Amino acid sequence: MTKGKTRRRDPRTDATRVALIEAAETLFAEYGFGGVSLRQIGLAIGSSNKTVVAYHFGTKEALIQAIYMHRLPAIDSRRKELLSAAQAEGRVIDVDALLEITWLPLFEQVNDAKCHSYGRFLSAMMREGHANSRMLVNDQFPTSLLVWNMVVELLGLEPSAELYEGMYLAATIVLESLTYIDRREAMKAESKSDRQIFENAVAMSRAALLEAARHLA
Repeated sequence: MTKGKTRRRDPRTDATRVALIEAAETLFAEYGFGGVSLRQIGLAIGSSNKTVVAYHFGTKEALIQAIYMHRLPAIDSRRKELLSAAQAEGRVIDVDALLEITWLPLFEQVNDAKCHSYGRFLSAMMREGHANSRMLVNDQFPTSLLVWNMVVELLGLEPSAELYEGMYLAATIVLESLTYIDRREAMKAESKSDRQIFENAVAMSRAALLEAARHLA
């Protein structure tokens, strides 16, 4: 009896999936979830196949999840690295430290065009009411979940809709700063360095978060 052969993944198929994921991330970041069709995503990678995205992912909603699964392993790993380093150095793990651990990996991530594609994708998802889609994969990225739970614990508040609303608004400040950083040259905006703009946004996010917590206390 002939033994069944293990089916190997076609590297060309994997490359196509990654290209579609990254094209979708960039297009969603720029034009929003509702402003991009599956056909446009296929065209962005040079495919003449009108159903290439549907073939690989089925729906736009499934493509969103694929973007998370493409980016979050490295981001969660980086957060774990930053948290471990802070603990090893004996740093105080306060809200400031946790916000840096949360947001720095998104500032560090850029695509081939040197744009903060994932952070801007998250911003687009939030603007169009798809923020909860990120929560569907929370359990697969334990450090990211741990860090946010540590923030909530330090604020001394019970999880609530009002608290998460404050966290949502605080997150918006940082994510929108990444869009500003990417576009400021075209806007002819003379300002500080990208890192300084990012750090200012994190500081403003912290202030917004603490103010929201104060009202809930």
